[in-house]
Amino acid sequence: EIMLAFLNLAGPVFIVFYLLWFAGVIYFGNVTFKLALKRGGLLIPKTADDFPFMTVYEKAFLVGGKRRLFEVLLAQLIQDEYVKLDNNVLQVNDKKDPQEINDQSLSMVFDSIKDRIKSGQTDPNQLIFSVIKDTGFITLSQRLLETIEKKGYSINKEEKVKLTLIKVLANIVAILP
Repeated sequence: EIMLAFLNLAGPVFIVFYLLWFAGVIYFGNVTFKLALKRGGLLIPKTADDFPFMTVYEKAFLVGGKRRLFEVLLAQLIQDEYVKLDNNVLQVNDKKDPQEINDQSLSMVFDSIKDRIKSGQTDPNQLIFSVIKDTGFITLSQRLLETIEKKGYSINKEEKVKLTLIKVLANIVAILP
């Protein structure tokens, strides 16, 4: 009884103490849950660096889907100077030979955007929406998804719901007296 006397609080002190206790339990529950998932290999990654042994394209696709994949491929084409970007306007660099592109994914995207850029679709944001609907790009995305799943990194929606439910239940159990 004497050891628990400090829990006999009244008024605002009672509310403040138990709100702080509740926040602390939630915080430590989250930390413990994330550590348990990380050790079990189930942590849902949030950044591309959370994925070892994956290509840049696989990481981009897993983190941001088709849009991020296209952005990474376009950035590589710009870096390699096959495409120029000036004031948010894309231009094909005619001085570079597209036959020199060694990467099949880059080559496919370059072929897909080349004609669009020459026909006047030079805004990168508009280009994204048209290219990601191409059958070639969809095939590339499917191939990357299969590779990612073979490496064991893809978590489907059902597993995400289960993990979220476990997390919520763990927090509820932690705050029960």
